[in-house]
Amino acid sequence: MNKEKNSLDKTNRYERANLHEKIHRALARKPRRQVLPYLLMHEQSTLDELTKVLCGWELEADVMVSQQQYEQIQIRLYHVHLPQLADADLIKFDPSEGSVVLTDTAKETEQFLNGILGVD
Repeated sequence: MNKEKNSLDKTNRYERANLHEKIHRALARKPRRQVLPYLLMHEQSTLDELTKVLCGWELEADVMVSQQQYEQIQIRLYHVHLPQLADADLIKFDPSEGSVVLTDTAKETEQFLNGILGVD
């Protein structure tokens, strides 16, 4: 019985370490680190709304976002950033609907995520 428990503990530690590594990789880029806290607060959003959130970050930096930059941000969200967060099982992204929903994994690891993101 003790051997089984140790084996389960090792498996759980491995799975947790693997999940943490996936999360670190998913949060390697600034746009993903900006989107995730927003989703942690709102739990769901749309591609358009998240594009506006990222453009808002640009405006806070006193940089006016052009229509072309807006479209580039949206394209990168659609093709790169949201799929990466989905691959890490932090969100569910429906490209056809443009909907983004926080996953149970993200909710369960919120304290860990907040530590990485520097959120209180």
